[in-house]
Formats: sequence, C-alpha cells, structure tokens
Amino acid sequence: MRSTAEALIKDGAVHHGYLGISMNDVTPDNAEFFQLPDATGAVVSQVTPDSPASHAGLKSGDVLREIDGRKIVNGSALQVAVSQMAPGATIGLGILRDGKLKPSR
Repeated sequence: MRSTAEALIKDGAVHHGYLGISMNDVTPDNAEFFQLPDATGAVVSQVTPDSPASHAGLKSGDVLREIDGRKIVNGSALQVAVSQMAPGATIGLGILRDGKLKPSR
C-alpha cells in the first residue's frame, strides 16, 4: 500500500500492470490432471482479446507456474505481482502447455 500512496503523492494517479486473463487456482485435482508436482500456480480460463496476454500468446488451459523466475503460489499472488508492475513492463512467465514447460518473456 505504501507504493500506492507514494504514486498518488508523486503523480496524482496510480497505474497498475495487467495481463488480461481470467484464471483459477491450481487445485489438487487439476494438479493431478496437469501432472504437476504440487497444487500451485494459476490456470488460465479466458484470455481477453487484444490484451497483453493475448499478444504474448497465452491460451485458455495454460498453467502459469512462475513469474520472473519466482514460483506462483496461486491466482491471487499472480494478480498482486502483476498489479505491482508498471504498465508495459515485460515479465517472464513459466507456462505449462500440453504437459511441457514453455518459458515466455
């Protein structure tokens, strides 16, 4: 929250990064389905057209496991991490698609 207050004081506005996806947490059941070692990460359920996520090639069904090399615990943690970034910032995502880890930047 401190960064929000500092941004308001400095710029008079707060701008957040965003991916443009709807997501669900990885659960024990879908972790087994995706053959994951644990129930962490976020499953992309929908990608907003013409969003940063769509331009990066994210697809429904992708499992997001890492952001900039850090493990994603759940969808909420991913949302917080992305929102703390400046709009237009480039991030690296660890994406599991079709059973294979596909690093993206």
